[in-house]
Amino acid sequence: MEIDFSLNALLVHSAQNSHERPVLMLRWRDETLMCASLSTQQEADGCTYMLSMLFDGQFELTSRMAGFVDGLRCSMQALINWQLSKQKLRSIQASEMQTISYTCCHRIHSFEHGWMRWDHQRNLRGGHSTSRTVCEKCALALYNEVLQDQA
Repeated sequence: MEIDFSLNALLVHSAQNSHERPVLMLRWRDETLMCASLSTQQEADGCTYMLSMLFDGQFELTSRMAGFVDGLRCSMQALINWQLSKQKLRSIQASEMQTISYTCCHRIHSFEHGWMRWDHQRNLRGGHSTSRTVCEKCALALYNEVLQDQA
């Protein structure tokens, strides 16, 4: 369904006032718009969720239908909260697994231990230690004068 400006304004108004009543019945043109809030406040992802249905003509929400709508609203709210918590958990796990390295000193940042040398983290995670040496190219670049004096 294409949503025009006036219907969009009505939906935004409903979302902003959903804290007053979880289910709002509004007239729009010759139809009835039912808006059921699925969020008690703005969610962690910055969104406010709402279930909206547009009925032809006048629609009366009887107490029986109100109970049905409230049950559907609560079920959808639980589903959204469950989905958002799964997304948040995945985001936390991804950030913990992502290694951040500092380019100047080659230290890395881990979620558990903060900043440390990359080989210390390798030792903590896998029990593997490293030994250090200087390759031939770097040795010549760094110690060429010393090596030339000894020859």
